[in-house]
Amino acid sequence: MFVILGIFLIVLGEAVIFFNYLLAVVLHEMAHSFTAKKLGYSLNKFFLMPYGAGISFKQDFLFEKDEIIIASAGPICSFCLAIFFMAMWWAFPQTFVYTEIFVWANLITGTINLLPAYPLDGGRILTSLLALKTQSRKTALKICFVFNYVFSGIFLALFFLNPLQNLTFLMFAIFVFLGAFDFKLSGSYELQNFAFFEDNLHHQKNIKINQFAISSSEPIFKIARHLKKNQLNLMYVIFEDNSVKILSQTAILNLFAKFSPLEKIFKIFPKS
Repeated sequence: MFVILGIFLIVLGEAVIFFNYLLAVVLHEMAHSFTAKKLGYSLNKFFLMPYGAGISFKQDFLFEKDEIIIASAGPICSFCLAIFFMAMWWAFPQTFVYTEIFVWANLITGTINLLPAYPLDGGRILTSLLALKTQSRKTALKICFVFNYVFSGIFLALFFLNPLQNLTFLMFAIFVFLGAFDFKLSGSYELQNFAFFEDNLHHQKNIKINQFAISSSEPIFKIARHLKKNQLNLMYVIFEDNSVKILSQTAILNLFAKFSPLEKIFKIFPKS
């Protein structure tokens, strides 16, 4: 649908609009990816859509709060970009001509993605909030899908008001409707790949040491956000009685190899 939208706009002589929206959407998605990496996840794949990129969190070990943070990052990035360039208009008025379309692209991308319909960011935030409330991801999705049907109907009605000018409303109605059924249109995040921790540190002349502390109440996968490439990682586990256990890089990697990512650290080391 994204390609169809691009061809449609280019044929109408609106290539500039299309590429501004493409840039806005890519930056929007990069914000999701960057935030996910900070939380210990890596982007597996995503699919460009007319109003953003479909992202799916299918892993059981991803906390609902993490999904809220990751989903919020895209709209926040879009609005910050729009505000930045609008501020540029005040400081350098001549930039208005070159950035007006990009500002609108970010405002629309950010606003549309906040609609509470899956798999838009607003739908993911709503689903996660409902899951925290109901303690059931399936129930939360069923409630969110009701909004999918409502917004699909609204956009379909807007299309029929003026079919020739409102073609994008039809595309968006289809996109929102399929969001309740076709999870193949979505991409996914997964825990970061630890393949970069190779046994090649002894070949380095100057080895940097990355030391960090983590509470024993955290699940294993939360460790991922603290690890750094090409450095010797040392972890200090802080227990409730303020005692400390030091884990080497090998011991850290063994945690990921032997235990579930959801396993709490204190269950592996019940006593310090």
